[in-house]
Amino acid sequence: HIYMSKGIIENIDQHILRILPSNSHSYKNYIITDEIVDKELDLDTFVKKCNLVGLNIHKIAVKAEQSDESGETSTEPYKTMDVFNDTVEEILVNKISKHSCIISVGGGVINNLAGVIAGTLYRGIGLVHFTTTSMGMLDAAWLH
Repeated sequence: HIYMSKGIIENIDQHILRILPSNSHSYKNYIITDEIVDKELDLDTFVKKCNLVGLNIHKIAVKAEQSDESGETSTEPYKTMDVFNDTVEEILVNKISKHSCIISVGGGVINNLAGVIAGTLYRGIGLVHFTTTSMGMLDAAWLH
């Protein structure tokens, strides 16, 4: 499903129960983002609003460069096995269920990381992308 709404991040408490798979509502869920998106979108407030409607959300923010050689912000240098392993380890330490949902909030690198983690930890686990870049949107919506 694709949901589009102006201000969806700021008003996540009005949308999240409809967006997340219903079987994940009673289990711990994980947001994967990067440090820049985390601050720009105030994801601590996002998590608090989700928790207020009864969800259990744990946020993981991976490193991101303030700017790459082109002057654009980038998480690309952190597309590494170390970041993957550290993120998976944090999820496993904090407990995950086959009913949990992995939620990405970011661009293509974060979408990719979240997708690979979801596919690695449990077959069929919930995966939701809140994409913040055009390329991330195309990647997330691509049907094979």
